[in-house]
Amino acid sequence: MSPSILGQLWAIPVSVAASLYALLATVLPFLPRLLFLQSSSTRLLSGVSTPTHEESLCRYESLYTRDHPRFFRGTYAQLIDAVKNKLEHALVYLHAEDHDDTLRFTRETLAHPDVLAALSGSTNESTAPVNVYLAPMHAAESVQIASLLGAAAFPFLALVTLSSVQGVTRPAVVWRSEGFVDGPTLASQITAAVQTHGLFLATVRRERRDREVEREMRSAQESAYQESLRRDRERAQRQLREAEQKKAAEDVRKTMVQSKADELKARQARRATLRAAYAADPSPTTPLTDASAAPARIRIRLPSGAQHLRSFAPDALVRDVYAYVDSLDPRNEDAEDPMAWAEARVTATGEDADQEEDEEEEEEGVPDFGFLLCDVYPRREFRDLDRTVVDAGLRGGVSLVVEI
Repeated sequence: MSPSILGQLWAIPVSVAASLYALLATVLPFLPRLLFLQSSSTRLLSGVSTPTHEESLCRYESLYTRDHPRFFRGTYAQLIDAVKNKLEHALVYLHAEDHDDTLRFTRETLAHPDVLAALSGSTNESTAPVNVYLAPMHAAESVQIASLLGAAAFPFLALVTLSSVQGVTRPAVVWRSEGFVDGPTLASQITAAVQTHGLFLATVRRERRDREVEREMRSAQESAYQESLRRDRERAQRQLREAEQKKAAEDVRKTMVQSKADELKARQARRATLRAAYAADPSPTTPLTDASAAPARIRIRLPSGAQHLRSFAPDALVRDVYAYVDSLDPRNEDAEDPMAWAEARVTATGEDADQEEDEEEEEEGVPDFGFLLCDVYPRREFRDLDRTVVDAGLRGGVSLVVEI
Protein backbone atom coordinates (compact mmCIF):
# COMPACT_ATOMS: atom_id res chain seq x y z
CA MET A 1 0.00 0.00 0.00
CA SER A 2 1.38 3.42 -0.95
CA PRO A 3 2.23 6.08 1.65
CA SER A 4 -0.40 8.47 0.24
CA ILE A 5 -3.15 5.98 0.94
CA LEU A 6 -1.89 5.46 4.55
CA GLY A 7 -1.91 9.23 5.15
CA GLN A 8 -5.50 9.52 3.99
CA LEU A 9 -6.58 6.66 6.25
CA TRP A 10 -4.88 8.30 9.34
CA ALA A 11 -6.49 11.66 8.65
CA ILE A 12 -9.99 10.20 9.01
CA PRO A 13 -9.93 9.38 12.81
CA VAL A 14 -8.03 12.60 13.61
CA SER A 15 -10.71 14.62 11.83
CA VAL A 16 -13.45 12.77 13.72
CA ALA A 17 -11.76 13.36 17.10
CA ALA A 18 -11.31 17.09 16.37
CA SER A 19 -14.96 17.47 15.38
CA LEU A 20 -16.09 15.64 18.52
CA TYR A 21 -13.92 17.83 20.79
CA ALA A 22 -15.31 21.00 19.13
CA LEU A 23 -18.86 19.76 19.72
CA LEU A 24 -18.18 18.97 23.40
CA ALA A 25 -16.43 22.30 23.92
CA THR A 26 -19.51 24.07 22.60
CA VAL A 27 -21.94 22.10 24.77
CA LEU A 28 -19.64 21.99 27.82
CA PRO A 29 -17.70 25.28 27.94
CA PHE A 30 -15.81 24.23 31.10
CA LEU A 31 -14.18 21.26 29.33
CA PRO A 32 -11.06 23.19 28.29
CA ARG A 33 -10.57 24.26 31.94
CA LEU A 34 -10.79 20.69 33.14
CA LEU A 35 -8.29 19.64 30.52
CA PHE A 36 -6.09 22.48 31.77
CA LEU A 37 -6.34 21.15 35.34
CA GLN A 38 -5.49 17.66 34.16
CA SER A 39 -2.54 19.07 32.22
CA SER A 40 -1.36 20.92 35.35
CA SER A 41 -1.77 17.80 37.42
CA THR A 42 0.24 15.86 34.83
CA ARG A 43 3.03 18.43 35.04
CA LEU A 44 2.87 18.19 38.86
CA LEU A 45 3.25 14.42 38.77
CA SER A 46 6.15 14.91 36.37
CA GLY A 47 8.15 16.63 39.13
CA VAL A 48 7.01 20.30 39.18
CA SER A 49 7.54 21.53 42.76
CA THR A 50 5.40 24.01 44.68
CA PRO A 51 6.96 27.51 44.64
CA THR A 52 7.43 29.45 47.84
CA HIS A 53 5.37 32.49 48.73
CA GLU A 54 8.25 34.82 47.87
CA GLU A 55 8.76 33.13 44.48
CA SER A 56 5.06 33.34 43.60
CA LEU A 57 4.84 36.99 44.69
CA CYS A 58 7.98 37.97 42.78
CA ARG A 59 6.71 36.26 39.62
CA TYR A 60 3.28 37.88 39.96
CA GLU A 61 4.72 41.38 40.33
CA SER A 62 7.22 40.92 37.51
CA LEU A 63 4.59 39.66 35.03
CA TYR A 64 1.57 41.74 36.00
CA THR A 65 1.60 44.57 38.56
CA ARG A 66 2.81 45.53 41.98
CA ASP A 67 -0.68 46.86 42.80
CA HIS A 68 -2.44 43.89 44.30
CA PRO A 69 -4.10 42.78 47.54
CA ARG A 70 -1.90 41.65 50.38
CA PHE A 71 -1.54 37.93 49.72
CA PHE A 72 -1.71 35.45 52.59
CA ARG A 73 1.67 34.14 53.69
CA GLY A 74 1.32 30.43 54.38
CA THR A 75 -0.15 27.20 53.12
CA TYR A 76 -3.77 26.52 52.28
CA ALA A 77 -4.10 24.43 55.45
CA GLN A 78 -2.88 27.39 57.50
CA LEU A 79 -5.38 29.59 55.70
CA ILE A 80 -8.24 27.26 56.68
CA ASP A 81 -6.94 27.16 60.28
CA ALA A 82 -7.19 30.96 60.35
CA VAL A 83 -10.78 30.66 59.17
CA LYS A 84 -11.64 28.12 61.89
CA ASN A 85 -9.66 29.45 64.81
CA LYS A 86 -9.42 33.21 64.20
CA LEU A 87 -12.83 33.51 62.48
CA GLU A 88 -11.34 35.33 59.49
CA HIS A 89 -12.54 35.51 55.87
CA ALA A 90 -10.39 33.92 53.17
CA LEU A 91 -10.50 34.71 49.44
CA VAL A 92 -8.87 32.02 47.30
CA TYR A 93 -7.64 33.25 43.90
CA LEU A 94 -6.76 30.52 41.37
CA HIS A 95 -4.23 32.24 39.15
CA ALA A 96 -3.89 30.65 35.68
CA GLU A 97 -1.11 32.31 33.72
CA ASP A 98 -2.16 30.60 30.45
CA HIS A 99 -5.68 32.04 30.52
CA ASP A 100 -6.56 34.89 28.16
CA ASP A 101 -8.26 37.03 30.85
CA THR A 102 -5.53 36.73 33.46
CA LEU A 103 -3.51 39.78 32.40
CA ARG A 104 -6.54 42.11 32.28
CA PHE A 105 -8.00 40.63 35.49
CA THR A 106 -4.82 41.18 37.52
CA ARG A 107 -4.14 44.71 36.24
CA GLU A 108 -7.69 46.07 36.03
CA THR A 109 -9.77 44.09 38.55
CA LEU A 110 -7.55 42.97 41.42
CA ALA A 111 -5.60 46.23 41.29
CA HIS A 112 -8.77 48.36 41.31
CA PRO A 113 -8.93 50.71 44.34
CA ASP A 114 -12.46 49.57 45.23
CA VAL A 115 -11.35 45.94 45.33
CA LEU A 116 -8.26 46.74 47.39
CA ALA A 117 -10.41 48.74 49.83
CA ALA A 118 -13.00 45.96 50.11
CA LEU A 119 -10.35 43.33 50.82
CA SER A 120 -8.53 45.50 53.35
CA GLY A 121 -11.75 46.17 55.29
CA SER A 122 -11.45 49.95 54.97
CA THR A 123 -14.89 50.35 53.36
CA ASN A 124 -16.66 49.47 56.60
CA GLU A 125 -15.34 49.85 60.15
CA SER A 126 -17.14 46.66 61.21
CA THR A 127 -15.62 44.61 58.35
CA ALA A 128 -12.41 42.75 59.07
CA PRO A 129 -9.65 42.37 56.44
CA VAL A 130 -9.90 39.42 54.10
CA ASN A 131 -6.98 37.02 53.72
CA VAL A 132 -6.29 36.71 49.98
CA TYR A 133 -4.62 33.44 48.99
CA LEU A 134 -2.69 33.42 45.72
CA ALA A 135 -2.79 29.94 44.17
CA PRO A 136 -0.72 29.73 40.95
CA MET A 137 -2.06 26.87 38.86
CA HIS A 138 1.43 25.63 38.00
CA ALA A 139 1.88 24.76 41.72
CA ALA A 140 1.05 21.33 43.12
CA GLU A 141 -1.07 22.61 45.97
CA SER A 142 -3.12 24.87 43.68
CA VAL A 143 -4.17 21.96 41.46
CA GLN A 144 -5.49 20.13 44.51
CA ILE A 145 -7.29 23.28 45.69
CA ALA A 146 -8.92 23.76 42.28
CA SER A 147 -10.18 20.19 42.37
CA LEU A 148 -11.41 20.65 45.95
CA LEU A 149 -13.27 23.88 45.14
CA GLY A 150 -14.67 22.55 41.86
CA ALA A 151 -13.21 25.34 39.72
CA ALA A 152 -14.59 25.26 36.15
CA ALA A 153 -13.61 28.66 34.72
CA PHE A 154 -10.92 31.25 35.20
CA PRO A 155 -10.22 33.69 36.73
CA PHE A 156 -11.63 31.91 39.76
CA LEU A 157 -12.35 33.43 43.19
CA ALA A 158 -13.91 31.71 46.21
CA LEU A 159 -14.76 33.30 49.56
CA VAL A 160 -14.25 30.77 52.35
CA THR A 161 -15.58 31.51 55.80
CA LEU A 162 -17.01 29.73 58.79
CA SER A 163 -20.59 28.70 58.11
CA SER A 164 -23.27 26.37 59.39
CA VAL A 165 -23.66 23.48 56.98
CA GLN A 166 -26.45 21.07 57.94
CA GLY A 167 -26.16 22.14 61.56
CA VAL A 168 -22.37 21.74 61.61
CA THR A 169 -20.14 24.82 61.87
CA ARG A 170 -17.19 24.43 59.51
CA PRO A 171 -15.32 26.34 56.78
CA ALA A 172 -17.31 26.52 53.53
CA VAL A 173 -17.40 28.40 50.24
CA VAL A 174 -20.08 31.06 50.66
CA TRP A 175 -19.43 33.00 47.44
CA ARG A 176 -17.57 32.36 44.20
CA SER A 177 -16.77 34.15 40.96
CA GLU A 178 -15.78 32.37 37.75
CA GLY A 179 -14.69 34.29 34.69
CA PHE A 180 -13.76 37.90 34.18
CA VAL A 181 -15.49 40.60 36.25
CA ASP A 182 -14.69 44.31 36.51
CA GLY A 183 -13.30 45.95 39.64
CA PRO A 184 -16.38 47.85 40.96
CA THR A 185 -18.63 44.82 40.48
CA LEU A 186 -16.20 42.51 42.24
CA ALA A 187 -15.75 44.99 45.09
CA SER A 188 -19.50 45.26 45.67
CA GLN A 189 -19.98 41.49 45.53
CA ILE A 190 -17.15 40.81 48.01
CA THR A 191 -18.40 43.53 50.38
CA ALA A 192 -21.95 42.16 50.30
CA ALA A 193 -20.79 38.57 50.89
CA VAL A 194 -18.50 39.56 53.76
CA GLN A 195 -21.22 41.63 55.44
CA THR A 196 -23.84 38.91 54.99
CA HIS A 197 -21.75 36.15 56.49
CA GLY A 198 -20.11 38.50 58.97
CA LEU A 199 -23.31 38.36 61.04
CA PHE A 200 -22.84 34.63 61.52
CA LEU A 201 -19.20 35.13 62.46
CA ALA A 202 -20.22 37.78 64.98
CA THR A 203 -22.59 35.25 66.54
CA VAL A 204 -19.85 32.62 66.63
CA ARG A 205 -17.43 35.14 68.16
CA ARG A 206 -19.96 36.02 70.84
CA GLU A 207 -20.62 32.36 71.60
CA ARG A 208 -16.90 31.63 71.79
CA ARG A 209 -16.37 34.66 73.99
CA ASP A 210 -19.21 33.55 76.26
CA ARG A 211 -17.75 30.05 76.44
CA GLU A 212 -14.33 31.48 77.19
CA VAL A 213 -15.76 33.69 79.93
CA GLU A 214 -17.63 30.69 81.34
CA ARG A 215 -14.48 28.57 81.12
CA GLU A 216 -12.43 31.25 82.89
CA MET A 217 -15.16 31.57 85.52
CA ARG A 218 -15.19 27.81 86.08
CA SER A 219 -11.39 27.84 86.20
CA ALA A 220 -11.45 30.67 88.75
CA GLN A 221 -14.06 28.83 90.80
CA GLU A 222 -12.04 25.62 90.61
CA SER A 223 -8.90 27.52 91.63
CA ALA A 224 -10.75 29.12 94.53
CA TYR A 225 -12.13 25.73 95.55
CA GLN A 226 -8.69 24.12 95.41
CA GLU A 227 -7.24 27.04 97.36
CA SER A 228 -9.97 26.62 99.96
CA LEU A 229 -9.20 22.90 100.19
CA ARG A 230 -5.51 23.70 100.57
CA ARG A 231 -6.19 26.17 103.38
CA ASP A 232 -8.50 23.67 105.07
CA ARG A 233 -5.83 20.97 104.84
CA GLU A 234 -3.20 23.32 106.20
CA ARG A 235 -5.51 24.39 109.03
CA ALA A 236 -6.33 20.77 109.87
CA GLN A 237 -2.64 19.84 109.81
CA ARG A 238 -1.79 22.87 111.95
CA GLN A 239 -4.50 21.99 114.45
CA LEU A 240 -3.26 18.39 114.51
CA ARG A 241 0.31 19.54 115.13
CA GLU A 242 -0.84 21.93 117.85
CA ALA A 243 -2.89 19.17 119.47
CA GLU A 244 0.08 16.81 119.34
CA GLN A 245 2.39 19.49 120.73
CA LYS A 246 -0.13 20.31 123.45
CA LYS A 247 -0.49 16.64 124.35
CA ALA A 248 3.29 16.22 124.39
CA ALA A 249 3.66 19.29 126.59
CA GLU A 250 0.94 18.02 128.90
CA ASP A 251 2.64 14.62 129.12
CA VAL A 252 5.92 16.33 129.98
CA ARG A 253 4.14 18.45 132.55
CA LYS A 254 2.48 15.43 134.15
CA THR A 255 5.84 13.68 134.23
CA MET A 256 7.41 16.69 135.92
CA VAL A 257 4.59 16.94 138.45
CA GLN A 258 4.84 13.25 139.28
CA SER A 259 8.63 13.46 139.53
CA LYS A 260 8.49 16.41 141.91
CA ALA A 261 5.77 14.76 143.95
CA ASP A 262 7.90 11.61 144.23
CA GLU A 263 10.89 13.68 145.27
CA LEU A 264 8.86 15.41 147.97
CA LYS A 265 7.52 12.10 149.22
CA ALA A 266 11.08 10.79 149.42
CA ARG A 267 12.21 13.84 151.36
CA GLN A 268 9.24 13.59 153.72
CA ALA A 269 9.98 9.91 154.34
CA ARG A 270 13.65 10.66 154.91
CA ARG A 271 12.84 13.42 157.40
CA ALA A 272 10.50 11.10 159.27
CA THR A 273 13.33 8.62 159.59
CA LEU A 274 15.75 11.35 160.66
CA ARG A 275 13.33 12.71 163.28
CA ALA A 276 13.11 9.28 164.80
CA ALA A 277 16.89 8.97 164.83
CA TYR A 278 17.45 12.40 166.38
CA ALA A 279 14.62 12.18 168.92
CA ALA A 280 17.05 11.87 171.87
CA ASP A 281 19.71 14.48 172.64
CA PRO A 282 23.13 12.79 172.95
CA SER A 283 24.29 15.26 175.65
CA PRO A 284 26.10 13.36 178.50
CA THR A 285 24.25 13.12 181.81
CA THR A 286 27.48 12.84 183.87
CA PRO A 287 30.45 15.24 184.00
CA LEU A 288 33.24 14.47 181.53
CA THR A 289 36.83 14.22 182.73
CA ASP A 290 38.33 14.51 179.21
CA ALA A 291 37.62 17.84 177.55
CA SER A 292 38.25 16.38 174.14
CA ALA A 293 35.33 14.08 174.59
CA ALA A 294 32.96 16.91 175.31
CA PRO A 295 30.14 17.19 172.77
CA ALA A 296 29.84 20.10 170.41
CA ARG A 297 26.75 22.15 171.23
CA ILE A 298 25.43 23.95 168.17
CA ARG A 299 22.60 26.46 168.02
CA ILE A 300 20.71 26.37 164.77
CA ARG A 301 18.38 29.12 163.50
CA LEU A 302 15.89 28.14 160.81
CA PRO A 303 14.61 30.48 158.06
CA SER A 304 11.32 30.68 160.00
CA GLY A 305 13.19 32.20 162.96
CA ALA A 306 12.86 29.14 165.19
CA GLN A 307 16.04 28.14 167.08
CA HIS A 308 17.17 24.69 168.09
CA LEU A 309 20.09 23.66 170.34
CA ARG A 310 21.65 20.30 169.68
CA SER A 311 24.69 18.43 170.96
CA PHE A 312 26.87 16.37 168.63
CA ALA A 313 29.62 13.93 169.54
CA PRO A 314 33.15 15.15 168.79
CA ASP A 315 33.55 12.51 166.11
CA ALA A 316 30.21 13.35 164.46
CA LEU A 317 30.46 14.52 160.88
CA VAL A 318 29.20 17.77 159.43
CA ARG A 319 26.84 15.53 157.42
CA ASP A 320 25.17 14.56 160.71
CA VAL A 321 24.55 18.22 161.48
CA TYR A 322 22.96 18.65 158.05
CA ALA A 323 20.84 15.54 158.58
CA TYR A 324 19.58 16.89 161.92
CA VAL A 325 18.70 20.23 160.35
CA ASP A 326 16.94 18.41 157.52
CA SER A 327 14.82 16.54 160.08
CA LEU A 328 13.60 19.93 161.31
CA ASP A 329 12.02 20.54 157.89
CA PRO A 330 13.63 23.93 157.18
CA ARG A 331 11.55 24.31 154.03
CA ASN A 332 8.23 23.51 155.68
CA GLU A 333 7.55 20.72 153.20
CA ASP A 334 6.18 18.05 155.56
CA ALA A 335 2.77 19.68 155.76
CA GLU A 336 2.41 19.81 151.99
CA ASP A 337 0.42 17.36 149.90
CA PRO A 338 2.99 16.03 147.41
CA MET A 339 0.79 16.17 144.30
CA ALA A 340 -0.71 19.58 145.11
CA TRP A 341 2.71 20.96 145.99
CA ALA A 342 4.26 19.59 142.79
CA GLU A 343 1.37 20.89 140.69
CA ALA A 344 1.77 24.37 142.16
CA ARG A 345 5.52 24.33 141.70
CA VAL A 346 5.35 23.29 138.02
CA THR A 347 2.58 25.76 137.28
CA ALA A 348 4.34 28.65 139.02
CA THR A 349 7.88 28.13 137.84
CA GLY A 350 7.70 26.13 134.63
CA GLU A 351 10.44 23.95 133.26
CA ASP A 352 12.98 26.72 132.63
CA ALA A 353 12.49 28.40 135.97
CA ASP A 354 12.65 25.04 137.70
CA GLN A 355 15.91 24.26 135.93
CA GLU A 356 17.36 27.60 137.02
CA GLU A 357 16.22 26.93 140.54
CA ASP A 358 17.94 23.52 140.56
CA GLU A 359 21.13 25.10 139.27
CA GLU A 360 20.90 27.74 141.99
CA GLU A 361 20.42 25.04 144.61
CA GLU A 362 23.47 23.21 143.40
CA GLU A 363 25.45 26.43 143.49
CA GLU A 364 24.40 27.79 146.92
CA GLY A 365 23.31 24.66 148.79
CA VAL A 366 24.98 21.33 149.30
CA PRO A 367 24.10 18.12 147.48
CA ASP A 368 21.30 15.95 148.92
CA PHE A 369 20.02 18.70 151.23
CA GLY A 370 19.38 21.85 149.24
CA PHE A 371 20.40 24.29 151.97
CA LEU A 372 23.60 25.68 153.43
CA LEU A 373 24.81 25.97 157.03
CA CYS A 374 26.99 28.94 157.78
CA ASP A 375 28.28 31.06 160.59
CA VAL A 376 27.24 34.69 160.35
CA TYR A 377 30.18 36.59 161.81
CA PRO A 378 32.75 36.04 160.64
CA ARG A 379 31.02 34.31 157.79
CA ARG A 380 31.98 30.69 157.36
CA GLU A 381 30.31 28.18 155.11
CA PHE A 382 30.34 24.51 155.97
CA ARG A 383 30.28 22.53 152.73
CA ASP A 384 32.66 19.66 153.52
CA LEU A 385 30.23 17.07 154.82
CA ASP A 386 32.88 14.44 155.60
CA ARG A 387 34.80 16.49 158.19
CA THR A 388 34.13 16.05 161.89
CA VAL A 389 32.47 18.82 163.79
CA VAL A 390 35.70 19.36 165.73
CA ASP A 391 37.82 19.66 162.58
CA ALA A 392 35.22 21.98 161.08
CA GLY A 393 35.44 24.26 164.16
CA LEU A 394 31.89 23.64 165.37
CA ARG A 395 32.71 23.63 169.10
CA GLY A 396 32.40 26.20 171.76
CA GLY A 397 28.78 27.18 171.40
CA VAL A 398 28.65 27.92 167.66
CA SER A 399 25.46 29.43 166.19
CA LEU A 400 24.59 28.46 162.64
CA VAL A 401 21.98 29.87 160.31
CA VAL A 402 20.21 27.88 157.59
CA GLU A 403 20.25 29.46 154.14
CA ILE A 404 17.85 27.99 151.61
